[in-house]
Amino acid sequence: MQVINIPQVPTPPMPPELIFQQGPPEKLIIGIVVIVGFIVAGVILGPLIKALARRIEGNVEGSPEIEARLHDLEARLAAGEQERAELVERLDFTERIVLETKDRLKELPR
Repeated sequence: MQVINIPQVPTPPMPPELIFQQGPPEKLIIGIVVIVGFIVAGVILGPLIKALARRIEGNVEGSPEIEARLHDLEARLAAGEQERAELVERLDFTERIVLETKDRLKELPR
């Protein structure tokens, strides 16, 4: 039996510019700073963005004083709408009476 020697090919060395150049690795530092910046911004701004979204959706629970004031204002608004409707009805009645009176005055001989 014969033994065949297969020569092993050595792995080529990494070019020095791909590992690190002479000096600090600026691209690596910039990348790390950007990633850390995104994480910090997410941690800080996350709750603020969620609170803003809840407020836009209208799911914000108000204090009892604000709720009471809101109900009072709604009641006052409803009363004001009722008064306005009554005044419009009175105005319509007055206009009808004035027109009828004008028509009767035209029919009278002069």
